[in-house]
Amino acid sequence: MDPLTPSLASWLETLAANAQLEHRRRRNWFLFVATSILSTTGVAVAVSPLLTAQPKLVWPWAPTNFALIASLSICLIMLALHLTQQEWRLCGLRGQLLESQREILEEHVGKKVAYQFVDNVSHEFRTPLTVIKEYASALHEGLAGETTAEQRRYLETIVHRTLDLGFLVDDLLDISRIETGFVRTNRRACSVVEIMQRAQSTLERKASAAQVVLELAPSSDLYGVYCDPEKISRVIMNLAVNAIKFSDRGSSVRLWATRGEGDVEVVVGVTDHGPGIARENLAMIFERFRQLGHVRSSTKGFGLGLNIVKELVSLNFGRLQVESTLGTGSTFSFTLPRAEPVHFLPLYLQRVGCLRADARFVSLLRVTVDEPEDGTSLADVHGFLEENIRSSDVVFPSEPATCLLVTVSREPEAEQHIGRFQKAWVQSNVARPGRPLPSVYWHQEGCWRIEAEGHAFIERFLSAYAPAVAELQET
Repeated sequence: MDPLTPSLASWLETLAANAQLEHRRRRNWFLFVATSILSTTGVAVAVSPLLTAQPKLVWPWAPTNFALIASLSICLIMLALHLTQQEWRLCGLRGQLLESQREILEEHVGKKVAYQFVDNVSHEFRTPLTVIKEYASALHEGLAGETTAEQRRYLETIVHRTLDLGFLVDDLLDISRIETGFVRTNRRACSVVEIMQRAQSTLERKASAAQVVLELAPSSDLYGVYCDPEKISRVIMNLAVNAIKFSDRGSSVRLWATRGEGDVEVVVGVTDHGPGIARENLAMIFERFRQLGHVRSSTKGFGLGLNIVKELVSLNFGRLQVESTLGTGSTFSFTLPRAEPVHFLPLYLQRVGCLRADARFVSLLRVTVDEPEDGTSLADVHGFLEENIRSSDVVFPSEPATCLLVTVSREPEAEQHIGRFQKAWVQSNVARPGRPLPSVYWHQEGCWRIEAEGHAFIERFLSAYAPAVAELQET
């Protein structure tokens, strides 16, 4: 479906609401005029006998009744006038509300088109950029023949600049997906050291080009963490590249990781010896498209990196911190929750509100898989769930053929979640005619209020997850 179709429908609804509002204004005006005429006629009927020479012959009621009828008629006129004025005021407020909705809708449509354009351009830009990088690397390594020292220096510059453009493309894609709500996660138990090593070669190349020493210093006793390794790698790359960019030649950048307080998190950080950041500017640096005024021209960019870092850390239920001293350097650090559910779930309940502000209830669903004879693994089912859950939901493989799915919502919606996944399951199998996903059974374990019944949810999850833990301990 065209992404603009819902916006067009909302626009038509706004036009219909404006037409109804105009019809109501005309109707209210007609009622006011009719009420005024009838009330005035009533006053005339009540007062006219008093103007004759012998009023009792025309109207045998007592004069007090004449006054009462006249007063009631006047009250009706005043009441009709007051109600009409209030209705006009209400119509005016509704008109302002509709106008605001129209402006918001136009802004939303404009942003959606802009981000869709950025997403398309970034994808089209990535392919030729990769080709340039690979060919330049091949020439630099002498795969197409010998090159001189000056030629290798030129090729090395080309490679570094293509890496810079690659980071920019990744930033634009991340911003586009975050804004449109299409960001996907693949969270699982990971090793922080492996994530750091994955980014090491690229960061060493960037540091070498900037004549900066890169130090990797992870602790030897780190826990496994629960996160999306690709997105955390992007966080490390952005922080480290930013540190290298602002470091002077001959200085060092240290990438480190250690246990957090309470042994429930792992802290990953980047420390540089650059110019530092003033205290009053610390909050500003995380704003999108904002850079500090004293930034050197050689380090200027779009101001997206730190904002993306903040979003991706939040997406993995972590916290981002910065400490900086002018003239000394800065340390950017973020936390990642431990992979074990007993440590992860309390942090999850505390921080899921950052991803979904209306989260009031947490539901636990058990997905049991029929393992087929053709060898389709639980990993396929886990991958399907990761592709179809919202960013605030998490999946844990449990028994050999079971996944535990945790979802949050404003109201108890476990049945609706199951229906949504079953529909997506059917659609996914239509796209996999040669190797369909196996049959699964959905079971609702329960639904709890996050604030009042969070501990009960954790206990129920751990009791459902315990068999898998016991099996692992036995083996």
